[in-house]
Amino acid sequence: MTKKQRDALIKRLKNPLFLAALASGLYQLLVRYNVAPDAGTYQLYVDLVNYVLLGAGIYSTFGNTETNTK
Repeated sequence: MTKKQRDALIKRLKNPLFLAALASGLYQLLVRYNVAPDAGTYQLYVDLVNYVLLGAGIYSTFGNTETNTK
């Protein structure tokens, strides 16, 4: 996988509509195999994952702010 392809994949994965579709599809799959938690609990898991992704995205924008004092 080239850097250009990887960057395009990451950009696609950060799309909120893609994340919503992925979460919805996963829940339908879990319901189909009778292993899904109730909808409220699943929504909490989805929110948690989204907050982690958002936090990781924000954290990755911070540059190295340490200065060399030697």
